Amino acid sequence: MILSDTQERLSERRRGTLRETCSALGLPKKDAGLLSDIIRGIHTNVSDEAENRVRVALGLAPKPKVYQLPECPSCGGEPHHGDCHGKTVAQVVVLAPGERVRSPRKPPAKWADYSVRLLAQAIAQRQPYQPEHLAVCR
Repeated sequence: MILSDTQERLSERRRGTLRETCSALGLPKKDAGLLSDIIRGIHTNVSDEAENRVRVALGLAPKPKVYQLPECPSCGGEPHHGDCHGKTVAQVVVLAPGERVRSPRKPPAKWADYSVRLLAQAIAQRQPYQPEHLAVCR
């Protein structure tokens, strides 16, 4: 499904022939047919990946990916991965390839617990040693 802002931005940026527009956007000239399909709104010929390439060239954010999950065979309710067997199911976030969740780490309580890299960084930044329990007592 072609998004309307892709069509509008492409129509605004079109100058001359579609091959010239491809060159101006930094796309290969063979994508002139793709641009034509996007402008005319022919959804069957434009894949999500192809539209995302054009959107990035136009300075727009790529379309988010949509995942379809089948309904649960046991409860027939909201789709989730696998079979819940009537039990409650935890909601999870699907990360894109290369994405990962990072949680902030607490600094070590003692200088002896620092890694060599963190200790060298603390010395270079001239950080004084202040354990948490001493900072609270002051």
